[in-house]
Amino acid sequence: MTLYDSVPSSENAGIEEEAAGGVPKIAVVLPDPITARACLDLGDAATLAVGGTLAAVHIGADPTSMLASAEEIDIQFLRERYEGTAKERVAQVRSVFDEWLSNRRESSPVCWRDCSGDIDQCLDSETRDADLVVVPRTGNMDARDVVHGLLFRSHKLCLLPPYRQQRDVSFLDHVAIGWKPDDRIERAVRAASPWLKAARQITVICVD
Repeated sequence: MTLYDSVPSSENAGIEEEAAGGVPKIAVVLPDPITARACLDLGDAATLAVGGTLAAVHIGADPTSMLASAEEIDIQFLRERYEGTAKERVAQVRSVFDEWLSNRRESSPVCWRDCSGDIDQCLDSETRDADLVVVPRTGNMDARDVVHGLLFRSHKLCLLPPYRQQRDVSFLDHVAIGWKPDDRIERAVRAASPWLKAARQITVICVD
């Protein structure tokens, strides 16, 4: 597994390497350049709503350093024909991030990190301290593996971009909670409490 910042410190204008403590920490996982901008916008809105810290994290498979079967590694190498090498995919996501950052209106710092290798290990190390993880609904193979890992193994509070962005609806304008008497639902609501407190309207839906 490799963990590195791909940009020299002299070029990290507006990028903070270490997040401050004591406030909600939001991690935006960026496995796919196509979905990166939507995830960054949503993560930024979630950060501003609670005065949190924001980290953009590229997570992707690297067949040269991942722990997997020979068949899985071969599949990863075959991807290079259509999507580029692991390093090229990192560069694609970083390019989207840099463009987004240059057009961002807010001045608060954003942390950039990359973790390439075994996706499950990267998810564990890069989202362990996050209070909220923004992740794309779909995308390339890395995106699908990331979504599956977060939703079914991490037990983290996750936020996914909408299928279709509605320009006249602001973030946290109206929050709906699907409720049933279950420990997992209660944990999710407690984890989401900073954002629920910032919501203008909340509707609880319970189907009996």
